[in-house]
Amino acid sequence: MQDNKTQVTLFTKQNCVHCARAKSLLDSHGIAYDVVDTSNNNEAGQLSIYLSSQLTLPQVFIGGRLIGGADDLERLTEAGELEQAVENAKAANANGLPALAMNTDVLSEGVKIANMADYIAPIDATRSTDPEVLPLLQFYKAFFGYWPHCYGYLFRAPEATKTFIYTTVMSVSGGFVKEILGIDVQHALGFATSQAQGCGYCQVHTAAIGQKVENSHAIRKFYDGEIDYSDPTFAEVEWALIDLAGRASVNKVTDELLARIHKLAGDKAPLFITAAAKMASIFGFLNTFNDLTGVEIEAGWNNDVQSVFNIEMGTHTPAGDVSDNPDNLSHDIPQGDISIPEIFARYDSIAGDDYKAYMKEHLGLAPNWEDRWAEPIRARHAVMYVTLVGTDSPQISAELKHLMARVSAVVRGHDYLSAAEGFMAYQASEKTDISLKRVAECYNAAAGYSVEEGLFTDAEVAALATAFTSAQIPMNVIEKTATQLRNHYDQDGMIQLFVVCAVSASIQRWCAVMKPEFEPEVLSFFEEHNLPLSTQKIKINAT
Repeated sequence: MQDNKTQVTLFTKQNCVHCARAKSLLDSHGIAYDVVDTSNNNEAGQLSIYLSSQLTLPQVFIGGRLIGGADDLERLTEAGELEQAVENAKAANANGLPALAMNTDVLSEGVKIANMADYIAPIDATRSTDPEVLPLLQFYKAFFGYWPHCYGYLFRAPEATKTFIYTTVMSVSGGFVKEILGIDVQHALGFATSQAQGCGYCQVHTAAIGQKVENSHAIRKFYDGEIDYSDPTFAEVEWALIDLAGRASVNKVTDELLARIHKLAGDKAPLFITAAAKMASIFGFLNTFNDLTGVEIEAGWNNDVQSVFNIEMGTHTPAGDVSDNPDNLSHDIPQGDISIPEIFARYDSIAGDDYKAYMKEHLGLAPNWEDRWAEPIRARHAVMYVTLVGTDSPQISAELKHLMARVSAVVRGHDYLSAAEGFMAYQASEKTDISLKRVAECYNAAAGYSVEEGLFTDAEVAALATAFTSAQIPMNVIEKTATQLRNHYDQDGMIQLFVVCAVSASIQRWCAVMKPEFEPEVLSFFEEHNLPLSTQKIKINAT
């Protein structure tokens, strides 16, 4: 398939507009490339999936390194790194594709879509007597009418479940966003950001919960180009916020869109933008966790939505002949002896009066992203991040968690976050030369490239590969990655990994909107150790 005369290879298919975009961009820069047409070549299609962990086309490789799809190629070009990537590959005499020796059976098995829910048993929390779980059950009984399937898997990490829901879901969607934008726009933001990610589970939830499926159908039409901001389903400023939530998922928030919101909303713009960004952030967690687990959708809501318009469900398809939502909260739930405000106060007290000092103590950094997470819930959000990422878990160190978050940020093109996470990984390590190498090489290990022997354990490589997969849009766990996970982690360990990936995506969407500046200590660290800040340089292995 490769004639070894060029350093660029494109996996494509016929009648693919995105493939045409990639070709046009390379042509405009005078860069030669080989094309591998997968249209009538099953083995070529499997090879593309195996090498990229993605089902979409095109997939672009330069010098044996994955660039990604047309959007990724555009990012590389906009960063001024396209020609450099090709020149580096020429200097190394590298082919467009990496050398790969395997038989067709291994290839075909490795690219099968794996549903991790088949390997992880959910935990039933609906009869829990934990005084901090009882308010959650009451909240979802009123909110959904049932306990969502996804929390059965998340509850394998019960403290993570409580921390995420109390500090994020209930603190934001339970009041903050609804009070600012109204319940219909709140649901619309959740649908838009989930649709951009491709998470069918969350699309169904956000479309069905308000019993206004037609609103979500209008959003689908908006993204398909059938309607625009003038459609009466939402006000123009609401459409702009919906657009913002979708763009946050794919890290394509533009200054022009933010300026438009400011023009439309006036003095309320900062609050509107914050509310939309927080909704996108919540669903960054939910989309990522749910797509990694492959949780089964609740049939009743799925039927309600699919009868109006089609949502691709992937591994979230309902099982068997079930046609209704679960009836798992129809029983009387005890009141318990602690209230939601008291639980909020407990989380607030963990960070104390100075969230920056708290984060600095536990992370070695007070990240700039936290500054605009509005009070009174900023301290809670800081506690969420420190608890779920900045603290060792039974099977995953805090250092590895930060390295996973760095990998995810590199894949999504978040320069600021990849640097911040690299810095915090070093702070959580033994701060040796090996620690520096791990910061520098974690993306290479995640993507399957060669790294120094012994730099990462096989279990750590599996964790990093999971982070790499979690940042793909749309996301699919292929058997190659699933096998790595099953070989090195038990069910609880896999959930811990998925939580880290979910928090990483949540912070990414927030940063895509808020665009925080690099912290001075992070810039100094990267300059001192000659580490690239650009995620595009990291992807092409440039300094």
